[in-house]
Amino acid sequence: MIDMPSLTSGNAMLMRDTAMQNTFVCQPQQRNIHGRVFGGFIMRRAYELAFATAYMFAGQRPTFKEVDEVTFMRPVDVGDLLKFRSCIIHTAASASCPNKATIYAEVVASVAQPEQVASNMSNMLTFVFEVSQDHVADADTRKGSSAASPRTVKRVLPATNEEAQKVYQFFPGQAG
Repeated sequence: MIDMPSLTSGNAMLMRDTAMQNTFVCQPQQRNIHGRVFGGFIMRRAYELAFATAYMFAGQRPTFKEVDEVTFMRPVDVGDLLKFRSCIIHTAASASCPNKATIYAEVVASVAQPEQVASNMSNMLTFVFEVSQDHVADADTRKGSSAASPRTVKRVLPATNEEAQKVYQFFPGQAG
C-alpha cells in the first residue's frame, strides 16, 4: 500500500512515505552551449517526477498549477549521475475552489559520485498541483457496487525536525 499512498487508511501520512525517486546518467544531447546540462532538461525531469508523485499520492491525475520555487545551486556536467528525489511537502484546501485540494511537491536533484562516496545537491524545485476532492469510485464500485466514497487528499505530516523546518519555510505556522 505504501507504493500507492492514496490507498492507505487514515487521513494523514508521513512525508517520507510519499517519496519517489529516479536516477540517470546525463548525456551529451542534454548539454547547453557551456557544455553543462541544460537547466530546462533538469526542470522537465523534475516536473515529471513531481507529477508522478502527486498522481500516486492523490490517486487521481493532478492538474499542474505553478512552479513555486526553482533553485539552481551548482552546475551538472555531462556524464554526471543525477538523482532526483521527490516528496509531497504539504496539502491544503484550494483557495480558488472548495471541492479541490492543492498539493505541493518538492524535488531535490543531487549529483551522486559513487567513487568519492559523495552526493551534492544541485537543484531544488517545488511544484504546485490541484486535484478534485469530489466523490471518487472506490474498489467496490469497480466490482459492481453503486456506492462511491468521498476521497479527500490526505494531510502530510513531517516526521523529523528537518522535514518540519522544510514545511515551515514554505508555510509559516502550518508545520503539522
